[in-house]
Amino acid sequence: GIEVAQKVHDFNASIGVVNGTGSSVTNSIDNNESKDVYGSADYVFDNQGSAFGVYGYRGKGLITPATGTTWENTFNRVGGFANYVRGPVNLTSAVTIGTEQIDRTGTETDNLGFLGEAAYEVTEKLAVFGRYDYFDPNRDLDGDHLNGPVLGTTWRFFDLGRATFEWHKQGRKPAGDLKLPWEYRIEVAYMF
Repeated sequence: GIEVAQKVHDFNASIGVVNGTGSSVTNSIDNNESKDVYGSADYVFDNQGSAFGVYGYRGKGLITPATGTTWENTFNRVGGFANYVRGPVNLTSAVTIGTEQIDRTGTETDNLGFLGEAAYEVTEKLAVFGRYDYFDPNRDLDGDHLNGPVLGTTWRFFDLGRATFEWHKQGRKPAGDLKLPWEYRIEVAYMF
């Protein structure tokens, strides 16, 4: 892909064109010939990196069902975000709305998502956080949204690597009177 970005004082903006993601398990091969476009703009309003901004994305994702023919999911998202930093405390929020094609006949649906997160940097390499996520993939259907709290910690064991542990209670509400269970996730990432 290609991106063009500009910074003027505390205002940042970018636009870009990227290959759409294909259906490869590793995403190492892009078998979707469509190009996606995106743009973002933000304003940094203090010397600690606090900022707010907007973004948008329009693209197509290749859907390869277990049976039937392959089709492209046309989608778009727009949203806003804010980040407030004071010393070791970081507060983040974001909201996104969009449309998505949900079947090969072109049926579209509206979606909505938001999150709020508070993080505390214990040391330069260790932080703890709490977050609440919400995503409703089809606003016309009841009970299909994913939401819940997330608690976790992240440890940067060297400059290009980190490990994250999350304990979360997310997902669709189970049928009947069953309660959603707490689950955990461990992620190790190496950025190069």
